[in-house]
Amino acid sequence: MNRIEIKGTNLVIKSDADQWMICKVTTRKVKKERQQVDEAFKYYPTLESCVKGLGRYLLNTGDATTIDELVSAAGKISMMLSQNFTASAQVKIK
Repeated sequence: MNRIEIKGTNLVIKSDADQWMICKVTTRKVKKERQQVDEAFKYYPTLESCVKGLGRYLLNTGDATTIDELVSAAGKISMMLSQNFTASAQVKIK
């Protein structure tokens, strides 16, 4: 299983043999101990579709209130995803 931490967020991308998942990292009480767990909430067939879905999720759950803020947030998210996954590739959110 792959687990990719997304810097600056409480999110990770994980995979199993069949799919890619966006997960929130939370703390839960497990057998009287607090442990970090990854709770999957979005599922994708490929890594590429998962990264694009993550970008859309971050943009849709942001706090932009104007079109200028939204455009700025999209640029920042694209840059952050590009830095997390490869220094040379630009991830475009459509």
